[in-house]
Amino acid sequence: MSANTHAVVLQKLVPRTIVPRLHAGWSMGAVLAAMTGAISTALISLDVFLIATAIITLVLFEILRPRLLGPSEDGHLEDKAAHIKRRFYQAPAQLWVLAIGLFCAIYPEIAIVDWATVFARDVLEAELALRSAPFGGFMIGMIVGRLLMTRLADSVHPHVLASRGAVLGAITLGISALLPSFSASWPTGVLLVLATGLWMVTGLGMSGVAPTFFAASAHVRGVSTTWALSRMQLVSQFIMIGAKVVMGAIAEGINLQAAFGLPVVLLMISAFIALRTTRGAETQELDLVSPTTGAITLPILSETPNDD
Repeated sequence: MSANTHAVVLQKLVPRTIVPRLHAGWSMGAVLAAMTGAISTALISLDVFLIATAIITLVLFEILRPRLLGPSEDGHLEDKAAHIKRRFYQAPAQLWVLAIGLFCAIYPEIAIVDWATVFARDVLEAELALRSAPFGGFMIGMIVGRLLMTRLADSVHPHVLASRGAVLGAITLGISALLPSFSASWPTGVLLVLATGLWMVTGLGMSGVAPTFFAASAHVRGVSTTWALSRMQLVSQFIMIGAKVVMGAIAEGINLQAAFGLPVVLLMISAFIALRTTRGAETQELDLVSPTTGAITLPILSETPNDD
């Protein structure tokens, strides 16, 4: 959260658009982290890898820390002056709706990260070396979408961009989940290529949905932007815990194809909420938000006798 706020403040201070590139940078960093993690753990022990990662990141942060904005530069005092103190449950109704929309926009991303390689293994029956292909396609779509996000918003209002992108993501994700059922006789390679292409379009459509909800939070009256962002993320994270349990139960009780119906439905809900509640988001405000960060799984599954 502090990193998101820092990026917002820095964007306001410099006469250049820099944060959209950070969106793509995070996505590329997530892919590179997964790849280097998989390669490193194949060469050295996991303990050594984790300790080395912690030390290297700590040293890099200490080197970069003096270049961050100081207390007199971040503008939090001015933002605090316009904030009305209130308890958590006293958040404006609009903020609660935006929090639900944010959850519906973010959870499908998390679901894809969690289940991508399992989907490739169990549904597409892809070989071990190719199981990361759908995940890679999705991340490429996210990277491209985030790089083009501000440019697209110059011609299409953000709330329309978000709602249509969510619908596009829901359709392509749903088709990819049902694809093996309609084409059981097709070669595995063909299914894998089609699924990867569909997931790439899914990532492209979803890339601008969550940022639009973040931008809309700046228009909630009576609360500071930081307060609104933190409450939105807190609510969405709590709901996400239950959503993970529900999707896992569906995958266990029925199958993974049926489980992907949950993120599809949530994307459709986020499209409706975005269309109705994010009209106040201005084009330039898409530059002022960062993606929600979180753990990312290694896109490789080892082949063992007990693969299930």
